[in-house]
Amino acid sequence: IGSSQVDPYSALAGAAAAAADAQRQHPDDARFPRLRARALFDGGSRSDGLAVLEGAARTFPKDSNTLYQLADMYKDADRLPDAEKALRQLLSRHRAVPAPRTAGS
Repeated sequence: IGSSQVDPYSALAGAAAAAADAQRQHPDDARFPRLRARALFDGGSRSDGLAVLEGAARTFPKDSNTLYQLADMYKDADRLPDAEKALRQLLSRHRAVPAPRTAGS
């Protein structure tokens, strides 16, 4: 890599560290563990990224974005049964919400 090019893995490691710091400062915000998990995962630390996101799914059980991202990362890790399980949880959560009524129905 030339001096003008950025190593993507270094950038992702920096992003993961920044997200971890933000997560410590804002422990009630589900966005930061999601960002940290994706940066770790895409930076080559797949198991660490999944562990962070699995923890976030336990900490924020009602956060649909976290569950959706977990399903996506499971898919990317070729853990298709786990991805399907996460998506089914997400769908069952949204089925409980009645569909809006339209005029004439």
